[in-house]
Amino acid sequence: RKVLDLIGENNSRTIAQLLRILSDNQPLTDEEMKTALTDNIAGEDTAIAIGIDSNSEKALRKKWRLEGSLPPPAKTFQEFPVTHDGRKLTAFLVRMKAITSSKRKQQYVLMAKMADRANNVSHPVETWHPRKKREIIRDTVSRLIAWGMLDHNNENYPLYNILPRLIDKTIRAYKRLKEESPQSIEQLDSQYMAQLQTWSTKVKRWQVPEEVQAVLDNYNSTKKAA
Repeated sequence: RKVLDLIGENNSRTIAQLLRILSDNQPLTDEEMKTALTDNIAGEDTAIAIGIDSNSEKALRKKWRLEGSLPPPAKTFQEFPVTHDGRKLTAFLVRMKAITSSKRKQQYVLMAKMADRANNVSHPVETWHPRKKREIIRDTVSRLIAWGMLDHNNENYPLYNILPRLIDKTIRAYKRLKEESPQSIEQLDSQYMAQLQTWSTKVKRWQVPEEVQAVLDNYNSTKKAA
């Protein structure tokens, strides 16, 4: 609260909104639920499955379905209809689109989520079962990375090197899992790996300015020494 007070009222509202999107336990308002249903980001059935529903919207949902007025789901959910890891990233994407229509705010929150997920796939909990690690990797590919490649406007609101970094770290996570538990790799994972390799060659990689790279190199060397 002290930090939010220091940065000013406008920025405080923006940061509070972004934190709300990133939080898993923040319920949507009725108006946000309506937006999630009318935008049909993940498909009506998926939206209802992750709790985007309320009694006041049921009649409206039936009307939309009968009139065929719902738009098609986002490309991510059309190309990757199977969900993994308990729909966590599905819920995040639906919540993001329902809470804000601002492309700039979506850019910020996606960068934060991708940076966090890159750390998760790089340093999984040692006690996790290989199946758990696999589901997290699959969800990263079919939801977060897919959204960055297929549905996010990278030209006007770039995710910079956070997106290629997540792709690279997810590829390494798949290779590490294959070495640790080859029996856990299925045909679907081979397809996801091939898709990652394709995206790796297509994603834009930003040139880091020399002065910024010098700071990063100094930080990494200090971190290793510590």
